[in-house]
Amino acid sequence: MIFYSFLLFIGCSTSADLTPPFILNRNSTIGLWELSGAAQLIDQNDILLAPPIQFSHGGVWTNVEIPKHDFKINIKFQIQEGTGGGGLGFWLIQQFGDSGTLNGGPNVFNGISLLATVRNDGTELHFHLIQDEQKNKFSKDFLPMSEYSLQIDSKTNISLTIHVNDGNIIILVNDQEIIDDEILGNLNDKFLGITGQSEGLTSRIDLYSVEFLLDDDEKMDNSRKVKASFKKGRNGRISDDKKLLHFIPEFEYALRNPLFVATIEEIDKVHDKFDENLESSFSKVMSIIEESHFVSYEISSFKELNEFVSKTLLPYTQKWHKRTIKIVEDSSKMRNAISTTWEYTNGMIKSFNASIKQNTLKTKIKIIDLEDILENELETKENHENDFDDITKSPITMILLSVTCIELSAVLLLLIYMNCPKLKMK
Repeated sequence: MIFYSFLLFIGCSTSADLTPPFILNRNSTIGLWELSGAAQLIDQNDILLAPPIQFSHGGVWTNVEIPKHDFKINIKFQIQEGTGGGGLGFWLIQQFGDSGTLNGGPNVFNGISLLATVRNDGTELHFHLIQDEQKNKFSKDFLPMSEYSLQIDSKTNISLTIHVNDGNIIILVNDQEIIDDEILGNLNDKFLGITGQSEGLTSRIDLYSVEFLLDDDEKMDNSRKVKASFKKGRNGRISDDKKLLHFIPEFEYALRNPLFVATIEEIDKVHDKFDENLESSFSKVMSIIEESHFVSYEISSFKELNEFVSKTLLPYTQKWHKRTIKIVEDSSKMRNAISTTWEYTNGMIKSFNASIKQNTLKTKIKIIDLEDILENELETKENHENDFDDITKSPITMILLSVTCIELSAVLLLLIYMNCPKLKMK
């Protein structure tokens, strides 16, 4: 196995935590986590798992290995907007990146699934823990009984902790223990994923952080927690066929508008027990008529839609079109200016190179001329020295020099004699 530098201390270079600030890479990954489906990065502090759009789902998956030791995973998220449906799935399963209609995850899986389903018009979040070995196919309409129900609203930030301890899995919501169950299989070959889904009724699901913690029994304080970090994940990428933004629901809805409540109930009754619903009370009929009337007012008419498009969308589009044209024109001007500057610079460089070559050639010629002059001067000097040697070696020259020396000596003695009176008296 590649792991088991799994739970190092904070000094480890790469962490499996999914914490802000989020930086999205080109291959739709944030660190060791990969986005799939409708999941997208909103900003550096928020990942949208599922938008409030009918029949859409998304998720984030990590390929790091699950440790053999006890550990905790703390997840912070929020459910807001929408029409009060959908839910989340927290997965420790063998199928990396699998998607389906079970809160964004697969309906058939090998491992552990914790489902958090939105109920009662978005006011409650029901939790279900399921363990399976690909023996059953699960559906949201036939889930086991909810093990815990949390009251929520659009401003509720939820903190969920998955604690694996001594072969048990413990679930805590906002620091309150809601589930404690024995783990039936082995988690070493499993992958961790978090998914979100909107159905006929929708919800916006935002993920804020995922942190790994462990109990360090070797320290003085047995309850001390340190961040778990990883050096390397397993090989694995989510294939394109698992990255679908939308899914086909298990049941087709005759009326997709969530405002049809009583009408959908009556339609279901008609399909289930047709003979018993041939007659209905006057109040029920009137409530359905009232509901249809209300829905019709909520839906824009063609005239209103045309007015909205012509007065709002069209001017907005025209403004953006003008801005786009202006940007294109400015880009063209900038490109022309850069092209002109480049041509001018290129011309200057060529001229500079030509000048350097010409000056180099002139300098080379001058150096050659100077070399010739110096050689001529050297030859002339050697010739003069030879002539002087010839002159000094001539006998006539030697005689003349001797006579000249005698004459100068005689003149010098005469001058001394004439200017010295003592010599005259003698």
